[in-house]
Amino acid sequence: EGFAHPAKWNPAQAEFPRVCYAGHLWPSQMPLLAKLAQRLDTVGARLVLLTKPSAMIQALADSGVPFDLVPPFPSNRAALEYLANNVSGLLISYADTVAEMPWIQTSFPSKLTEYAHLGLPCAVVAPEDSAVGRWAVRHDFSGFFRPDQLEAFAAWARDLRTEDGWQARREIVRHFADDAFSPEKIQAAFAGSLLRQ
Repeated sequence: EGFAHPAKWNPAQAEFPRVCYAGHLWPSQMPLLAKLAQRLDTVGARLVLLTKPSAMIQALADSGVPFDLVPPFPSNRAALEYLANNVSGLLISYADTVAEMPWIQTSFPSKLTEYAHLGLPCAVVAPEDSAVGRWAVRHDFSGFFRPDQLEAFAAWARDLRTEDGWQARREIVRHFADDAFSPEKIQAAFAGSLLRQ
């Protein structure tokens, strides 16, 4: 449905950018998330997990991985408002391999479509043979990183510390919000496919 008030550059967040993963987490995601959190820490950024507290999340904290936990909001709209106003970038990540999360080979993250409308930079860290990996390669999405590209992911996070870098990363995502992820275009394609049947 889009988003009425896209995020704007916030100088107060530049010194310590917060990069948020929002949604359910599976055990197979935790090793890669731990590496991403540590990599963010090395460039003066912070991973934020917007998800339910659990024993798995507590174990991650107990292992010394640097991150902040934000519990879920009562509505999806409230969560989107929080993201637009409180984080510098968004993260969609899976596991190191498709074998660890077999469904990602064919399942595309609907959150990416939704997040694109927030006006925030977005990084996708996933195997190249996942559905989102194949999409990112096909569309030359520069916010995509394979799980072994931690240095490139760190450079993406470093860009969030300057207005020019943040704006450049943001525009990459906004392009898709206005094109492939446009609610009007998605609805038209859906209706058109029904009419052809």
